[in-house]
Amino acid sequence: MLLASPNSHVASSAQKFVRQHADPADLAEEIRQGLRSSEPAVRVENLRRLSEIAERFPDLLDLLRSALADPKQKVGQAACNALRCLRWPAGIAAVPFLRKLMSNRDVDVRVAAVGNLEFNRGHLYELLSNLLTRLGKDRSAKVKRAILGVLSDPTYGQPSNDPTLRSSEVLAAVRAALLDRMAEVRQAALMTLTRLWHPLPGDVLQDLLELARTDQDEVGNRAIYWLVTREDRPAGLLEVLRERLRRYPQRWEDETFAALDKLGYTPTLDELPLLLQGIQEQNTGFAYSAARMLARLGEPAVAGLIPFLGDDQPRQLRTCVATALGAIGPAARQALPDLARMIASQDHYEARAAVTAIAAIGEPAEVVEVLRPAFRHRVGVVRSAVLEVAANLGPAARPWLEELLHLSRTDGGTEAVLIALARDEPALRDRIADLLHEPDPARSTARAALAGLE
Repeated sequence: MLLASPNSHVASSAQKFVRQHADPADLAEEIRQGLRSSEPAVRVENLRRLSEIAERFPDLLDLLRSALADPKQKVGQAACNALRCLRWPAGIAAVPFLRKLMSNRDVDVRVAAVGNLEFNRGHLYELLSNLLTRLGKDRSAKVKRAILGVLSDPTYGQPSNDPTLRSSEVLAAVRAALLDRMAEVRQAALMTLTRLWHPLPGDVLQDLLELARTDQDEVGNRAIYWLVTREDRPAGLLEVLRERLRRYPQRWEDETFAALDKLGYTPTLDELPLLLQGIQEQNTGFAYSAARMLARLGEPAVAGLIPFLGDDQPRQLRTCVATALGAIGPAARQALPDLARMIASQDHYEARAAVTAIAAIGEPAEVVEVLRPAFRHRVGVVRSAVLEVAANLGPAARPWLEELLHLSRTDGGTEAVLIALARDEPALRDRIADLLHEPDPARSTARAALAGLE
């Protein structure tokens, strides 16, 4: 018989054919007999079939009740799976049945009963008070997470517009779950809170601040994320972040670093070693958050940063440090020799960061001399970086004229700088006009520059 074929594809196709063409009454009776089979595997299969044609069973509740109490674990699990995705046919009193199952001693049964509400939102509203009570008193993290999951809007990641689920009663229950002793429940509560309310109610900010202060898990990090996105941040947030900063490097405080950076925090001298440690977390937002805070500290950070520019350091670290030193500006003058050496790097991120930092640190004449080799760098983005520097220097870039004309022939894009120089020194028009006799990109650059001088 095809239904009993060992080939799962054959058996599945046969079952589909039977469902479509068999007499409904005969099919229902066949499933009932299968549920009474002495073979657990047969009972499991017929539970799956039952959930697909539930409307054919006026005795559906009795069948489910019996299956959920089956002594065989895999049959009970199959019953839970069937219950979880079941869409109730008309005429079935599902609400009292589900209400009772929510108090079942079996955790999986309680989870399945709660999960069923995801597919039957009307029943969710009827059982909402029971769910909130169960959320407060159930000892199972699985059950609490299931409840918080069905309270969330079914459209993942989108804020809910359901006024019933955004009620003060729901908010109070979710806030209580934020303080649950189990970390996975706290995490689910925070997720539910941020899905149901956007922006977050002001009442919960102190709850989140407490989580940020006390929670050692991912929940504390997420609480920080949501607090920092607020314009009306609670008093005490900065102090909490500074406390968490001191946990590093024993704990990975990436959200703390990002939050302090977002707040524009200037670290104290005693926090300098922590940030110098953080900047070594290569190629991460963590490192760049540390770099920006070190830049705000200014000159006191320079001596600690310069050793990271050594040739024995990773390229990503040197690039990050160069960015920090450039943001510090002229107070980082002692780093210029190391930055000048980095211009020759074959890593264009590193070389470009060095060019930008030198321009921010040095005096114009000094910048012109140090950056001259960058015009011949093999990577175009580095040459573009020094061209941006030339544009910012204006007439002070005059000593680079020959380099700029060469770049006009190879890369183009120099017209803005040439215009600025020629306005300060009209005789340069003739040098620009000479480019008209050369092939592109020189010709196009010259035309654009001369047109800009009209």
